[in-house]
Amino acid sequence: MLKKLNRKLTKYLEGKYPNWDVSIALRYLPVVSDLGSKFESEARILDVGSGEFGLATYTKGRFDITGTDIDFGKNRKKNLKIVKASAENLPFKDSSFDAVVSVDMMEHLPQNIRQKAVSEMVRIAKSKVYILCPRGRFSKIIDGLLSKYYQFTHKSELGYLSEHQKYELPSENSIEGYIYEALKKYNKTAKVEKKGNTNAILWLILLLLGFSEVKILTSFYHKLLLLLPILNLMHFWPTYRVEYIVDMEDYA
Repeated sequence: MLKKLNRKLTKYLEGKYPNWDVSIALRYLPVVSDLGSKFESEARILDVGSGEFGLATYTKGRFDITGTDIDFGKNRKKNLKIVKASAENLPFKDSSFDAVVSVDMMEHLPQNIRQKAVSEMVRIAKSKVYILCPRGRFSKIIDGLLSKYYQFTHKSELGYLSEHQKYELPSENSIEGYIYEALKKYNKTAKVEKKGNTNAILWLILLLLGFSEVKILTSFYHKLLLLLPILNLMHFWPTYRVEYIVDMEDYA
């Protein structure tokens, strides 16, 4: 009975949320919601550092999305246009996209090119830039705990957490500074808004479940997509990542 119910739930979730991951969805859904309130479905959006399951996974076919990265994997979205490029040297004209999105990418860049990456995003965006990344001491502690837990459960290191430690998480002051310097450089004015994304304790719990090698726990993790409408309300302090919304449209 339970196995039958589990199969039905799995099939339902695969149909409703194809290739969705609950923790990744929590990164993108606030951005998708804001994009939906600001732009028509034909708006051109650039996803910087998209990988194979970036923004396009969570927009359900809305928007004209282009992804840039140095590696897209083998299972990328079919409706995703791809351009292989590094974040600090994007091959696009000034103001060529309605919005530019970067989610959990900055912390994977060496510190000496982060400013250039932010500058490129501001240069290319016509109306909006969204930059999300983990930051601060508390997020660093969580990364350390998760890294040790993953090594314990998988007997190996997890690449992206290793990069967090290698390059160190960005500071809020540095990201804000890069944004304002880029706006000045390209003679753009904007309202810069800062929000939190994903409660840090919730993030820790989700990843502990997801990284577990216990089948019942990982199955429960995937079934948490059923609670996504509720979990998507949990972006309150303390948060694991910060979200910057650079709104040039209000000042055009």
